[in-house]
Amino acid sequence: MSVAVNAVVNGTPVTATSITISCTPAGSNRYMLIDVGVNNPSGPIPTVSSAVFNGSENATLISRQEANNGEMALERWGLVAPSATTANLVVTLSASQEFNAVVSTFTGVNQSTPLGTSVIDTYSAGGFAHSHATTSETDGLVWDTFIIRGDATSLTPDAGQTTQVAHHTIGTTGNGLDGIVSSEPGAASVTTGYTWGTAEFGRWVHVTSPIKPVGAVAGQPTQKRFGGVPHTGTTKFRGGHSGGPWGRGREGLIVPRYLIERKAA
Repeated sequence: MSVAVNAVVNGTPVTATSITISCTPAGSNRYMLIDVGVNNPSGPIPTVSSAVFNGSENATLISRQEANNGEMALERWGLVAPSATTANLVVTLSASQEFNAVVSTFTGVNQSTPLGTSVIDTYSAGGFAHSHATTSETDGLVWDTFIIRGDATSLTPDAGQTTQVAHHTIGTTGNGLDGIVSSEPGAASVTTGYTWGTAEFGRWVHVTSPIKPVGAVAGQPTQKRFGGVPHTGTTKFRGGHSGGPWGRGREGLIVPRYLIERKAA
C-alpha cells in the first residue's frame, strides 16, 4: 500500500498563544503531520508547547529549527493513528507570537515507524534557490516545507514536486514569513527544492521528512528523543543548531526458527 494524502488544512495566521484548526483524518493506517511557522522580527522565538487533536491525542515533536538570526522557526510534529473523526487540532505556544500551522493527514503509513530520517537546512542570507536530497523508498512519500523571511516573490517548488499549500504569508509583508508545502513520491533518493525572486532578508528553513508505507521494513529506530521529547523517526540537521540532545534507540530482527534449524538426519 502506498502512502496517500488524505487532506491538507492551512490555518489562518494569528498573533496569539494558540491556534485551532478543524480537520478530518480518514482511512486506514492514518498519520498526521503538523508544521508550525513562528515569526518574531525582534526575537526571541517561543516554542510550541503542545499540539493536541480531538481533546486528548498528543502529537510528538519531530524537529525544531530556527533561522540563524533567531527570529523565525519551523517546528514539525507528528501523531500516529489520529481518530477518524472531525475534530479540532489545537497548537499552543509558550508565549504569544505571530504564527500559523498546516495540518496534513495521510493513509497507508507504517504505524510503528512512520518516518525515516528527516533533513533540515537553514541559511541566514542571500541566494535565490535551495535543494537537498532525502532518503526515501518506493510507495513512500516525501513531505517538504519551506519558510523564508521577507518579500520572497515567485516562491516555486522544483519540477516533480506537488504543491500542497501555495505561497502563503505569516505576519507583516517585509517582516513576515512566506511558506510553502509540497510533496514528491518516494524513491531511493529524492531531491526537493525551491526557487524564489527578491527576498528582503533571505533567511530560510527547509525541512523534509520521508513518510514510510505500510509493510516497509523498519530502517530507523522506533523511538527518538529530540530536546527531551520522544518521537518516531530520526532527524538529520545541517547548517543550524540541532535544538537539543537526541538519542538512538535499538532495533532487532526476528527470524523464524525453521530458517535457522535443520532437521537431524
